[in-house]
Amino acid sequence: MVVHTVRRKVKGGKLLQVQLEQDGSFVTLVTITGDFFIHPEEGLNLLEKGLVGVPVQEDVVRLSKRVEVIIKENGLTVLGFSPPDLAASIREALS
Repeated sequence: MVVHTVRRKVKGGKLLQVQLEQDGSFVTLVTITGDFFIHPEEGLNLLEKGLVGVPVQEDVVRLSKRVEVIIKENGLTVLGFSPPDLAASIREALS
């Protein structure tokens, strides 16, 4: 198992930190922290679980689309980062 962590400021100056665990070619655990809000609160857990299983070679466009789908399908409101912000952080962590 390999652990990757990235911390970055996104548009608007908010902090976004992503920690990923990788086993082979797939992400096995995702933890997202920082200066943001997700409503409802359990939405963060849904977002993190929805990103488990992502191939470590997934490009930023597909990652962003995946994040958008998770947000939409679960009716989440996210303030403080956008799907492309999170996707770029994940891609950076896996690089």
